[in-house]
Amino acid sequence: MNAQANLFDAVVEASGLVELIAPFTVSRLLVAADVNPQDVTPEDLTRALPSLETGLSVYLGKDDLEKALGNLRRLARDG
Repeated sequence: MNAQANLFDAVVEASGLVELIAPFTVSRLLVAADVNPQDVTPEDLTRALPSLETGLSVYLGKDDLEKALGNLRRLARDG
């Protein structure tokens, strides 16, 4: 498995979404931010954070959303 696939899996896990919808939802949100989910990089993730925040807010309450965004920001920073 390549680094981008590992990052995508980490983004899915960090999203805070239930396992059943997380991969599809995260993929859709990344595509909406003009990011290829299969090739996502930390730079792409940084660019996609606003789209992810908007999309995740539909599914997560305020506390869970803040936790997910913190996790996603760390992934964008640390890869």
